[in-house]
Amino acid sequence: MEATAGVTGFIGDAFGAIATVKVAAAEPAILERFARLGSTRAVAARSDQVGTQLAQTLGGITANAGLGLALVLIAPAMSRGELSTGDIGLFTTYATAVASLPRITARWSTAQRQGDVSAARLGRLLPGHDPDLASADVPTFLRSGPPELPVITPSIPAARSGRDRLDHLEVRDLRVHLDDTDQLAGVDLTVRRGEFVVITGPVGAGKSVLLRALLGLVPRSAGTVWWNGEEILDPAMFLVPPRAAYLPQVPRLFSESLADTVLLGHDPAGLPAALEAARLHEDLADMPHGLGTTVGPKGVRLSGGQIQRTAAARALVRTPELLVVDDLSSALDVATETEIWDGLFAPDATKLTVLAVSHRPRVLARADQVVELRAGRRVT
Repeated sequence: MEATAGVTGFIGDAFGAIATVKVAAAEPAILERFARLGSTRAVAARSDQVGTQLAQTLGGITANAGLGLALVLIAPAMSRGELSTGDIGLFTTYATAVASLPRITARWSTAQRQGDVSAARLGRLLPGHDPDLASADVPTFLRSGPPELPVITPSIPAARSGRDRLDHLEVRDLRVHLDDTDQLAGVDLTVRRGEFVVITGPVGAGKSVLLRALLGLVPRSAGTVWWNGEEILDPAMFLVPPRAAYLPQVPRLFSESLADTVLLGHDPAGLPAALEAARLHEDLADMPHGLGTTVGPKGVRLSGGQIQRTAAARALVRTPELLVVDDLSSALDVATETEIWDGLFAPDATKLTVLAVSHRPRVLARADQVVELRAGRRVT
């Protein structure tokens, strides 16, 4: 039951986070995880069926054999007329009930185990509840095992070259037409290496649509995207790690351990630095199992700010050339957001190229370039 729940839950998470999987280039890790869960479920299902049928069969044999033996033993007394018909009926009734106890016990033990598993899964979703009280739970990681967190040190990625390295990104006459409405009407944009470009504007101006169209997550009706002077014909396939990483406004997390939902099969070597950059490392001390803590479906065991910072760590652990952020402030207070930006743009930090949506004055003041949209058009 637990193995089946793991498979169905993972399928739900995967379908609900298709965009997250795609922009993180995590398809191989997802397929590998699904194959392992399916294999585990197959073994568990066979063992469960064999054990359940064996227990019930043995219980039935014991019950029938016991009743038959009892009737054989009282046969002499019946032949001598020492037992009346009522005595025999009463004896048979009680003997049947007593002889059925092994079968009932076998069924009860099976149902009890299934109930323990269900209670444990529900308990893991409750804040402050120790899931180990109901059943043991050893998290299974997408890679070899839970990465250790020694001293957190900055991780500087190796210099990239060729098509992976970003020197400049250009967007020309980008148009998006959705639901019979022009979401974007001919937007031009240029982002150079190391720049912090902020997109701002009122609600419904097309800010999120611009980012998603740039990454190929929504279809564009016209326009071109250029990477170092080379036209990108399929942004959804090209703008993925290590070239680009995307932090959406509403992140999707898997019901896995914290480490797994951040890494999604990525090399864990950069995890400590990513957690520090996302200001999530201090929260680990309050989590019952640290990096092995199950975050629950859609991160239900985490606060809104922790979900946002977990998604930020997922993007940063991939050390992208271009970091695309859709409103980091949507679930973070001013102080925490400021700490994250300060860390990313610290003098000793690796120079990032960032394209972000934001409204906060501090972020706009820090930007190298501010792009204002209104009704799908660029006004500055």
